[in-house]
Amino acid sequence: MNTFVPTTADALRAALASTISCSAQELQEAAGQIVVATTGEVPQASVAGREARSLHDPATRTTVLLADHIPAGQEAQVLAQEIERHHGRQVAQAVLGDRAEELLGRDGMRLKYAAGEWNHLFGVGGKETRCRIVIDLEQPRLIAAQEWTGLKFEDVRGDRLRDLADSVIEVNEAHANLDDWKFERTSELPSWTGRREMTKNRFETEQEASDYKLKHQLYNRVAEPIGGGKWGLVYPIKSHIQVNDGAPAGMRQHHGEMHGNVQNTTVPKVERAFDQGLRLRTQALALLQEAHAADGLKPFTVTHTHSYGESTYVLWAAETPTQEHAKAVLDCEFEPDREETLAVEDCFTLEEMTGVAMTARLQDILDSSESPCQDDTPSP
Repeated sequence: MNTFVPTTADALRAALASTISCSAQELQEAAGQIVVATTGEVPQASVAGREARSLHDPATRTTVLLADHIPAGQEAQVLAQEIERHHGRQVAQAVLGDRAEELLGRDGMRLKYAAGEWNHLFGVGGKETRCRIVIDLEQPRLIAAQEWTGLKFEDVRGDRLRDLADSVIEVNEAHANLDDWKFERTSELPSWTGRREMTKNRFETEQEASDYKLKHQLYNRVAEPIGGGKWGLVYPIKSHIQVNDGAPAGMRQHHGEMHGNVQNTTVPKVERAFDQGLRLRTQALALLQEAHAADGLKPFTVTHTHSYGESTYVLWAAETPTQEHAKAVLDCEFEPDREETLAVEDCFTLEEMTGVAMTARLQDILDSSESPCQDDTPSP
């Protein structure tokens, strides 16, 4: 299991000094005061929760970075993210200077993933297998991997995935030495992972949502308010229907009484059941993302293989559960002496779980004709 290793206050102060490109006076004017501390020194930190990497007081314009909540080796990235989160993209660019794009990405999204190739020896003997992998740099953990079979790439799962993750993260610490391993930072999951959903789902303004739609060619979505003053990109909702073309009789009668018997008139904002469901799913996704930011919980699957087959459970936890912890979710006794096994996987996203991702909805998969076939043959 991956172990969270926090940075130190001294390391965080050093990162602060080397990352900020403006003078102390300019920093004060742009972002106020930035303080480095540990949770033991800040009573409010216990209320904020373990996932909070900083505390911010708008009244005094003071941001407190919590060193023991920040991963070692990720000091500069977290500093940049917290400045942008509390003060906005424009201030972050002014404070970070030339490093803003490197640390935040061109569109203001965090470069939270690293993707690249990895040769791994599965088991004893034999030869290394060529793999392509994705690392979540904020955890850090291996979140997707495929191996070359000689004909195509196939997903790495179960014990093989855990063995690969142990080599990548625990043994070689690839997440802390991306340049040495020639990994590429990215804010998007590679297309081969099969997760084609957006990596950003909530926007401050309609214009921001529209710009994101254009940049990422999400032409089948429209910007819609999703509550809380935020905007989202959702599938189009029919804002009008023809009164004489499928409208319920009661609606047609009511509309006629209000406006007279007019043919081919329209009734605004009548949603199909599918459209209404997708809007609600998008709102549910936004709420789950806020919940994750508050408590850090995310869904895992626990698969219990036994003599009668397999049973799968969903378990929410802040970190990958150990086998000992995973046993708690079972509705029967776990008996490894009978060759029973437990597999804990982080195999789906919140977008997939809420049904916002097109790849998680059967009808969209069947109807889809937009995704060209991927050539899985590796380049020579």
